[in-house]
Amino acid sequence: MTLHADAAPLVLIVDDDMMTRLLVVETLEPEGFAVEEAASGAEAIAACQRRRPDVILLDLTMPGMDGFECCRRLRALPNGTRVPVVVLTGNDDDASILQAFEAGATDFTVKPMQWRLLVHRLRYLLRTSGVIDALACSEASLSQANAALTEMNEKFALAHVQLLQSEKMASIGQLAAGVAHEINNPIGYIISNFGTLETYLEKLFTMLGVYEGAEQLIGSLDALTRLKATRIELEMDLLREDIPAIVAESREGLSRIKDIVLSLKDFARLDSIPAWHFDNIHKGIDSTLKVINNEIKFRAEVIKEYGNVRDIECVLPQLNQVFMNIIINAAHAMPENGGKIKIRTYEDGDDAVVEISDNGNGISESDLSRIFDPFFTTKPVGKGTGLGLSIAYGIINSHRGKIIVDSAIGTGTTFRITLPLRQPPIHSS
Repeated sequence: MTLHADAAPLVLIVDDDMMTRLLVVETLEPEGFAVEEAASGAEAIAACQRRRPDVILLDLTMPGMDGFECCRRLRALPNGTRVPVVVLTGNDDDASILQAFEAGATDFTVKPMQWRLLVHRLRYLLRTSGVIDALACSEASLSQANAALTEMNEKFALAHVQLLQSEKMASIGQLAAGVAHEINNPIGYIISNFGTLETYLEKLFTMLGVYEGAEQLIGSLDALTRLKATRIELEMDLLREDIPAIVAESREGLSRIKDIVLSLKDFARLDSIPAWHFDNIHKGIDSTLKVINNEIKFRAEVIKEYGNVRDIECVLPQLNQVFMNIIINAAHAMPENGGKIKIRTYEDGDDAVVEISDNGNGISESDLSRIFDPFFTTKPVGKGTGLGLSIAYGIINSHRGKIIVDSAIGTGTTFRITLPLRQPPIHSS
């Protein structure tokens, strides 16, 4: 207890002998102490429950509850752990003194008491107790400050990861915007021109057919010979077969480019502010695979085993970022002769599960516990930032989901992502 400057220190005297209690009162009150009396252990416990004393003088020999048991019970009280307890005993044998200290006593004095010495001893104990209380308060304050600092560091780390993720998604968004702007318009008029070209070619082929039919009607042998020679020289029969095939193949290529652009836009979701929606994770995985196809097509075969998974409440562009980081890491872990990446989805109760497995090099046990740490990477310098999986972890955590990894050297790695089908009512960032 911290004493105010004008507060008299409270001493609780616990003794079944009324004369001893009276002598304590007459000795201490003139010295500036306030004294409360208790004639038994039960009265002492009740007094401490009402008000915490600054010092307790406790007789060891009392009927019913003796001083040893009383001391143990006083120490068990919520406010009794640091109160100085001075035992009063007529027995100064080692066993009694040891038993008293084991029960929680702070000091002892032998009866008959030396009253002047008792006053000095109490004042010394009060100073010591004040220092201990101050240290306890400081320790509590430091613990609170440390807890606040730990919480702040956790929030800072999460905010840092989210900022990195936002910056990366913004870069992807800018790339997609540029691609969409630079490619969509030319693709549009090229596809339109191909349609017109096909119409023109049909007309030309129709006209060519008329000319071929008129060959037999031409009277001039020389003109007929030249027409046939020119038709053979220009390989008109081959052109008639090849040109439609070339146009169709070109149209298919342009459609694939347009599909890639649309996938990139869907991956970054340029046309909307990132928000919680019910979305299909298969659509997100497919668009991600199209965007990163160049990273994986020569490294691994992708096998998709999609289950019957309902739309989940999520921010799909963020989940696309998770899929991209894990799949690219899997592709980079493949041996030179290539490997397999299997993407499996299914529902598990109220959760959707995405498992991404590879048969690559695997992750060592020592690295497995660190893979989600920011800036940790096993790639050579300049080949990786060590942020991909930490960003993925932060995104899954913000979705109230879980991401676990199972791996062994030489066997491969499996990431298991569990996401709730429906988010709690309030989304916290």
